[in-house]
Amino acid sequence: MKKLKIKFLKKYSALIAAVVGLFSSSSCSMVQPVEYGTPSARYVVDGKVTDNGTGKPIENIRVSMGGDTAFTKADGSYGIVRDVTFPKDTSFTLKFEDTDGSVNGQYANLDTVVKFKKSEFKGSDGKWNYGENHKNIDIKLNKK
Repeated sequence: MKKLKIKFLKKYSALIAAVVGLFSSSSCSMVQPVEYGTPSARYVVDGKVTDNGTGKPIENIRVSMGGDTAFTKADGSYGIVRDVTFPKDTSFTLKFEDTDGSVNGQYANLDTVVKFKKSEFKGSDGKWNYGENHKNIDIKLNKK
């Protein structure tokens, strides 16, 4: 009787081990690769700064958005790129400041708000990279 009980328990244990092994290995997906990182996106603002009276481009105007800064070129163009993690609907204050005094004429500072919507991102890879959200903002500055 004792041998029969031991034989039964061995077969029962083997059956349980096989069932557990079958279910545990089928729950693992071999298709999905492991990914590391955080969701990220790029906000891009560019444009041209011109004199409100003459329409001529203004060089060396400091343009800042958050902690990022650029200066306008001779043709008045500027571009700022801001990379962020965990992108969402957001807005940034875009500041235009004449920092060179009377070298190119004295212009009044200007602040404007640029709004970005999460739904406007382009170029997403469908995973961590949400892509890029681009705005073109042309500004006309007044003389002081």
